[in-house]
Amino acid sequence: MDNFDTERFIEEIENRPPLWDNTLEEYSKRELKKQCWDDIVDIFGGNDLTAAERRDMEITLQKKWKGIRGCFTRELKRQEKIRAGDSPGPRKSEYTHFQQLQFLRKVVTSRDSDEAPDYIYYEVPDFTAEVNKEDKEDPLKEDGFRKNKKCKCDDDEDRLFLLSMLSTLRRIPVSKKMSTKIKLMTVLDEATRNLDEC
Repeated sequence: MDNFDTERFIEEIENRPPLWDNTLEEYSKRELKKQCWDDIVDIFGGNDLTAAERRDMEITLQKKWKGIRGCFTRELKRQEKIRAGDSPGPRKSEYTHFQQLQFLRKVVTSRDSDEAPDYIYYEVPDFTAEVNKEDKEDPLKEDGFRKNKKCKCDDDEDRLFLLSMLSTLRRIPVSKKMSTKIKLMTVLDEATRNLDEC
């Protein structure tokens, strides 16, 4: 997403409170949220995207919003530490979009960044309906390779979450892939450090 207009993106999110204001009744209405994201995809991706491209764009924009909100929350926490007299460490300036994101103050607290993330659950479209139904021959089924049993790993939320990031990871250029993997491992290391003390 080269030349992405982050300021306009934040403005469009702000204009759609069901996406961020958890004090509203509309916040829990899934269809309304879906419509809001569809509108944002239209704005930033255009109307001529295929269904798969729209879904990819929606996921990308949701991740971008989550990252922006996380940066705001961390900056809010940093500023609260400064006001309390604690030294949050060296930092030259505040987060670039901090002032524009002030509308989040009523719903975000500084402790949000320390809590478990609120994952976005993506609906995966069922492409099996598109398979030609007249084609009854299925060599895998005849040979007994396919089973109707549900794999136990399908219930593993952690595995499914990691798999949901696979297509994004594959889109990362080779020149940036190693540093991206290192950053991911660093985040996991920090999250699991001192677990024995808890």
